[in-house]
Amino acid sequence: FFSPRKSTPSSAADASTSASSLWIARWLVDLGITGKYAHRIPFLLKVNHNEFLTYPNKYDQILFGSMRQARDMIDRFASHPSIIVWSMHNESPHAMSWMEKKDPAQNLALDNALDALAARLDPSRVHHRDSGTGDGHPYSGWYRGKVGDFAKLPTEAFITEYGAQALPARATLRAMLPSGEFSRRDNGRWEQWMFHDFQPHQTFGIARVRRGLSLEDFIRDSQRYQAQLTRFATETFRRAKWKGNTGIYQFMFVDDWPSITWSVVDYFRRTKPAYAALGNSMQPLLPSIEYQIDDRDKPLALHIVNDLLTSFPGAVLKWRIVTLDGKLGPISSRTVDIPADTAFRLLDLGLHPEVTRGTSRLNAWIEDREGKVLGKSSLTQEDFR
Repeated sequence: FFSPRKSTPSSAADASTSASSLWIARWLVDLGITGKYAHRIPFLLKVNHNEFLTYPNKYDQILFGSMRQARDMIDRFASHPSIIVWSMHNESPHAMSWMEKKDPAQNLALDNALDALAARLDPSRVHHRDSGTGDGHPYSGWYRGKVGDFAKLPTEAFITEYGAQALPARATLRAMLPSGEFSRRDNGRWEQWMFHDFQPHQTFGIARVRRGLSLEDFIRDSQRYQAQLTRFATETFRRAKWKGNTGIYQFMFVDDWPSITWSVVDYFRRTKPAYAALGNSMQPLLPSIEYQIDDRDKPLALHIVNDLLTSFPGAVLKWRIVTLDGKLGPISSRTVDIPADTAFRLLDLGLHPEVTRGTSRLNAWIEDREGKVLGKSSLTQEDFR
C-alpha cells in the first residue's frame, strides 16, 4: 500500500506550505522531515497515536520504547522555534468518554509518564498529555449535529481537529476498489469501502450527502460538502481569534494510504475542492464574510482577520456584487487601520438574497495604501447547504 515515490512526508509538507496551512501535526514516524521544514511551518508532534502503538492492548509493553523515542525526539527538535506543543497521545482510550471500547486504564500510565518526561526535558513549551482533552475536536456536521452548529463556538479555545470525509477523485477510487463497487449500492453493503475508512452512517445519515445517479454525482456532492464545512468552520474559528479561539488545526491534510478520509489531498496527491477552500480561508490577512451556512435569510457581515505580526494603517476594504453572468455592481469601500495579530467585525451588510439564493456573487478584498491586494474572498449560493 505504501509507495515512497507517491507518498512521502516531504511531499505532504511541500503541499501544506503551498496551501497556506499555518501548521502541521505529524506522527513520530515522520519526524525525519521536521529539520527540513521546521523553519517554514510550525509542527505539533504527536508521540503516540491511538491504535498505532497501542495494539495489542498491553500498554505496559511499549512504555520503554515510547519513553526512549520521546526523549530522542525532544533532544533532537527542541531547538526548533516552530514547535509549540509536545502532545503525547491522540484521543487516549482512558480519556475519551465517547469511545465505545473504552478502557479506563489503557495507556494511562504511559501517557502520564510521557507527559512528565516532556515537562522535565522542555519546560519552555506547552506539554499536553492527551489531544482531545482540553483542546477541542468538534465534529459538527459529521459525528453529530449539523454544519451550522459551528456558529456556536465549542468550549475549548484550542481546536486541533475538525472536518468531514470526502470521496477522493474517481481515478483514486478505481485504484483502490474493485470495479464491481461502483454501481449504485442500494443494498447498504459498503464493506469494501469501509475497509478504506469510509463512514456510511456519517456520510448519509448526518452529512446527508447524496449519491445521485452516478459515481461522479456521488463524488461531487461528497467533496462539495467537505469544502463547505471546511470553509464555514475555519472562518468561524478565525473570526473568534482571541475571543474564544486561540488556534486551529484542520483534520486532515493528506492520506498516507489509498483511503476515503477527512483529507483534502488524497494518497495520489490529487486535491479535493476543500484544499482550495482551506487555502482561501487560511489567508494570513483575510476579509471574512460572515454568513449562516444553513440559513440563506440571515444578514451578512464583513470581518477582518489578520494573523500577521504586521499592521496595515490606511488599508481599504472593498466589496461589490457581481451577477453570475458578469455584470459588475458598484464598488463600496471602507478605509480602516488594521492592527497586527487581530480579528474584528467591520460592518453589517444586511440581507442579500441575490447572493444567498443564486443570482450573484459577493466579492470582498483588502488593499494597502498603494492599491496592492492583500487578501480576498467571495460568497455565492454554492457556499450554503
